[in-house]
Amino acid sequence: MGKDYYSILGVSTGASASSVAAAFRVKAFTYHPLKQSTPEAVADANFKFAETCEAYEVLSNCNSII
Repeated sequence: MGKDYYSILGVSTGASASSVAAAFRVKAFTYHPLKQSTPEAVADANFKFAETCEAYEVLSNCNSII
């Protein structure tokens, strides 16, 4: 089964494009590797940041199709 991009960004399935973008900005700022204080946090943040970017890319492309 694929990833649930909506849950990654923390928005509902019917979220608007602006809601998706806002959720992405919050998550991207939170998980940005340069915002982390310890090397362990950076390793975890790298994964979550990449996952957040992937979710936004997929959802923003879906919204432009509809």
